[in-house]
Amino acid sequence: MRNNVNALLRLTDFSTPLKQRVLSKLISFVTYGFGDASGKGFGAALKLWNGVVFYRQGIWEYRITDEQCSHCRELRNLVDSLERAA
Repeated sequence: MRNNVNALLRLTDFSTPLKQRVLSKLISFVTYGFGDASGKGFGAALKLWNGVVFYRQGIWEYRITDEQCSHCRELRNLVDSLERAA
């Protein structure tokens, strides 16, 4: 639990929230289906705006399973899946 708390403290250690500007002419949405990043593997399924189901699965590199907590892997799985689907 200590690693999780330390990670949250590090992520939120700013006087003002970080902002990232994204310029896009296309507006869409994603319905998140499911994802799992427990153990040594990961997988996720997303239903995209056009009805296409995007699916990915794989095995983490050893440094990710050794260095990151399960909550970090879950978030990384979601972010990576959204980025790849886009």
